[in-house]
Amino acid sequence: MKIDGVIIELKKMSATIRTTDSLKGEIGAKTINIGGRPYEGQYEVKPTFTVQTLSTKGAILEDDITVHQISINKTVNNAGGNTIVIGD
Repeated sequence: MKIDGVIIELKKMSATIRTTDSLKGEIGAKTINIGGRPYEGQYEVKPTFTVQTLSTKGAILEDDITVHQISINKTVNNAGGNTIVIGD
């Protein structure tokens, strides 16, 4: 016996199966995205010193979003200390 079904919205699920035959099997779960708009924004983001918001809420993404690191350059200065330059 095979039971197939579609769950539209999963909050709580229960089932009762009655059969005169012995019943063996497995129950598995698979997440399926049923809705949402395609994400049309950047997938690689250059960091800034101000807040950036990527409009991903409710969107379906094709890949991970990469936020690059802020560059930091360190050099020894004439006073024997270090000078750090943050950013480009």
